[in-house]
Amino acid sequence: MLQEPVAFEGVTFEIEESKVPGDYALKLKKNNQSVYVISKYKPKDNLTKLINLEKCNKKTMFIFIGYGMGYLAQHITNVIGKKTQIIVLEPSQQLLDAQLAITPATPNIVFFSGTNFNVLRNEIRGLINPLNIKDISVVMHPHYDEFYTEYLKDALSLISDIKRGIQIDINTVKKMDQNYIKNCVANLMHINKSRDFAYHKDRYKDIPAVIVSAGPSLDKNLEYLKDWNGLIFCAGRTIVSVRSIGKDADFAGLIDYKKVINQTFMGHNDVPLIALLDAGNTIIEEYRGDLYFVEHTPIAREMAGINLPKVNIGGSVATLCLDAAHYMGCNPIVFIGQDLSYSGNQSYSETCNIHENRERIAQRLENKKGIRPIPAYNGGEVLTSNTLLVYLRWIEHYIQSCDRTVEFINATEGGAKIAGTIQMPFKDVVEKYKHITKPQIEHNLLLQEPIDLRWKLEECIKRLKRTSTLCREAADVSSRLSYQYANFNPGRSPKMINQLRTRMKALNKKISSAKIDTMVGYMFSNSAIDIMTDDTYKRQLDKKEYADSAGIAQGHENIYKALDESIYKVIDVINTQLEKETSENKTEPVT
Repeated sequence: MLQEPVAFEGVTFEIEESKVPGDYALKLKKNNQSVYVISKYKPKDNLTKLINLEKCNKKTMFIFIGYGMGYLAQHITNVIGKKTQIIVLEPSQQLLDAQLAITPATPNIVFFSGTNFNVLRNEIRGLINPLNIKDISVVMHPHYDEFYTEYLKDALSLISDIKRGIQIDINTVKKMDQNYIKNCVANLMHINKSRDFAYHKDRYKDIPAVIVSAGPSLDKNLEYLKDWNGLIFCAGRTIVSVRSIGKDADFAGLIDYKKVINQTFMGHNDVPLIALLDAGNTIIEEYRGDLYFVEHTPIAREMAGINLPKVNIGGSVATLCLDAAHYMGCNPIVFIGQDLSYSGNQSYSETCNIHENRERIAQRLENKKGIRPIPAYNGGEVLTSNTLLVYLRWIEHYIQSCDRTVEFINATEGGAKIAGTIQMPFKDVVEKYKHITKPQIEHNLLLQEPIDLRWKLEECIKRLKRTSTLCREAADVSSRLSYQYANFNPGRSPKMINQLRTRMKALNKKISSAKIDTMVGYMFSNSAIDIMTDDTYKRQLDKKEYADSAGIAQGHENIYKALDESIYKVIDVINTQLEKETSENKTEPVT
């Protein structure tokens, strides 16, 4: 025996020499049960049967449950290549250290052990993305699920939550398509009258702020808001809730890109509004209150050379309000109506004047499709949807990433438990902080002098057209590369391939320097994601080198064509907006 048994949550282990010289066996023990995770007989051969590499490609990312003496990692690295991404979850640090002492890790392996799942979440979030989400293979070493049942339940649930969030992002991109650039261009026409949100950065140090969300628990404590003297942030649909008790919101948030969002404001379009530049233009067009534009991508800088404050958002308007309050220096930041779940078969507070079919909600909860239990504010469990769970996890991660001096209070008094928050009845929160009064809020213009938007957008079109020309040449070069690989001639192809690859490198550099990624992003992603995730255009294990390269070059050709098509869609959107401005006899030039 090479390693003394070490306990981890009741599990001990032993590492011993196997029947194969130089190889080792691993045994786990718990409650008088003893099982070999790695067999004493041909340990490496038995482990390679856990996965069928024929279904993998050279972009596949592997998540191992257990290191398994590194044998399976070595096998996969040898077959696929040294750049293969492997994440290893080994519950016990002692067990991991014992294995690494025998089989050192290679640079392509990332390890996680212990119970700090925030570290695991950050690690996996940095590795999983829309382009590889279909190429993830989770491999469970034998018997780990029997010995680390609860641990693995939490770890695998975390991985599923991250993948679910990415899938929601993909679906959002598909739905937004041209809406993103249409809203950005239309809203940009209001930039000269917009206000400067950067002016508010850290201006409200230690001023309490409450975020009023529309969850059903808002009915419990809205009345106490009457005595609140700090800042009030609202979603569009809770402006009416706040006004129903004689108060007014200091800021409302807007992130939704759809036209129907107009209905949620119910005509209350005079509260200072913090809006994403790509938010629904139907609201912006008719808004009477002070407008603050912010962005989560540098679209205003790409289109018009304007720098707007960058915000972090997690899919719901409450996340925009949260980031805005933090940006402004507010402390504490308080949540009410932030149920993030179904409380009493409701989705919304009755104060929002939304008619809900509670029978339909009850049927959905009973059906349990897309529904799961999570820890509740008041103990026990509450039911939530996959989408609401993504919002919850985002908020928890945001809180965890903030400075510890900022206090977050969940005063919802119902719904989901939000990790990282202090739970306190809103009545007590109001009593504790009512002596602090917010200062006078000033709404200063973003631009001291109006800019010529027509000229800015016409220059933007010229840049897009120049990039389009580069994309067409890149598509042609990719096509010629694909031909050379598919019809490889040892005498002339190597020289031709080298010349084409050199030209492609130069074209890629010019396309990257054009700074149009954000403008074309959503439409291009819609077209390109199917190409980029298609196995036809990835390096396959069962293809010869030149056939493999031919497929990849063909994929690149299709990607450049998709980019060119997206560029012209953006140009069309800009031209349409400029024509609209002219036909409506708006100021010439557009200012």
